[in-house]
Amino acid sequence: MIVRESFAAYQARRGVNWSTLREMRESALHYKYRLDNPPETTPVMAFGSAAHCAVLEPDDFPRRYVLWDGGRRYGKAWDEFVAVNAPRTPLAADDYERCLALRDAVRSHPAARELLAGAETELTVAWTDEATRIRCKARLDAVSLASGALVDFKTTRTTEPRLFGQHAVRLGYLHQLAFYRAGLLANGVPDGEAYLLAAEADGPHDVLVAGVDDDAMYAAGCDVELLLAEVKLHRKRRRWPGRSEHIEALQVPAWFYSSDDADYADELIISGIAADKQ
Repeated sequence: MIVRESFAAYQARRGVNWSTLREMRESALHYKYRLDNPPETTPVMAFGSAAHCAVLEPDDFPRRYVLWDGGRRYGKAWDEFVAVNAPRTPLAADDYERCLALRDAVRSHPAARELLAGAETELTVAWTDEATRIRCKARLDAVSLASGALVDFKTTRTTEPRLFGQHAVRLGYLHQLAFYRAGLLANGVPDGEAYLLAAEADGPHDVLVAGVDDDAMYAAGCDVELLLAEVKLHRKRRRWPGRSEHIEALQVPAWFYSSDDADYADELIISGIAADKQ
């Protein structure tokens, strides 16, 4: 099923999402903890949501957010402001301006503008994984239902391609795209290109549109299938172990054994002995 719905309705919908499934990369214990203890919204998460709205749904931004320049978020003035502007979410002046700057940076980038022009934004996708029969759900940033082109927007510290690529792999951005693609394919959407749209959170808000090749998407997709299989296995066993239940050898970094470091340590020891004798 592919539907447009409020974020609250999406959150209430049953199904495993990527934010929870990715914890299985750490261990079954981490997955179960995240499942039972949804994270509270942090300031970073709140800004990310506002930035997504500004970039992907610019017409909705002023209807969902309002500029607050009154300083501290408590007291009579704050309470009155919240009441008068409900249900809009107040944003501090610097965050509000950053959202607008990100919107303008992305919308003025030729490749980003072209990708977003023909895309549906903030759609909910729900499906049942064929191999495991696990119900899944996803909230897509942008997708062309006609071509299957998939875009996921990220704010980042840098858009330097090599560094952002490392960042994307480490944080599971490729797996997230593969999870989304699985949902689209399950709903009959063509297998299209996948892109990461990144913008620097701080000025000058440089923008990067990075296409993800088929080999990377295939590898990430295989990992996602394994994660879902692990969820099914631990559900059946009703056990959620951590990373290891055995005695493990301490993983000592190679530099610890280098001769230069050993010689330096010997010098420190000898110097300490000499100082004690004085």
